Amino acid sequence: MTRTTPNPFSTKPIGPEAANPPALRLCHSSCGKQFHTLRCLMKLRDTWMTLLNAPAYNASRERLKRNLLIGTGITLVVLTVLALTGYILGHGWFFSNLPDEHKVSVFMKTVQSGDYAKAYGIWQNDADWQQHPQKYDYKLQRFTEDWTTQSDWGGPVKAFHVDVSKRDKTGVVVAVTINERKRFFIKYENADGTLSYFPNEIAY
Repeated sequence: MTRTTPNPFSTKPIGPEAANPPALRLCHSSCGKQFHTLRCLMKLRDTWMTLLNAPAYNASRERLKRNLLIGTGITLVVLTVLALTGYILGHGWFFSNLPDEHKVSVFMKTVQSGDYAKAYGIWQNDADWQQHPQKYDYKLQRFTEDWTTQSDWGGPVKAFHVDVSKRDKTGVVVAVTINERKRFFIKYENADGTLSYFPNEIAY
């Protein structure tokens, strides 16, 4: 096998330069710069077209957006204050216990007036209880005694005040001050709307 010796006087490139001569590399470099410039110009054109196509400033729309944001913020603040105030004052979040307190208040006013039959109907959540008195083990006579002669405050209700209320899993416990000296606790039952005696005290 004969080995060819390179001719030192030859001008033909050898090795890597033979595959990528200087003239070709210069052409590639020049084309690359031109392509990069063209791409930059296209990006600038797209940006300019985007700016040209942007919607015109609408003062009314921006004012409406600002007012909506302000209104939303005020609403959130009011709701937060309302929720905390109701809870702190002892009437439930957002004063949610007020309907139950109202029913207890109506009951107490009826007892105070001496209409024990009507008050008994409110207690049992049954305005027509007299048509089926046998339905209830807790009779009207005992109910009347519990709210007069046998009461914890030693007599009829002469004055009362609904103080606070607290909700549990089955209803709302309402604290009432009777005759300006006795705290009494009545529970409104969610299941059937009846009232019942709550044996425990709630702190307030």
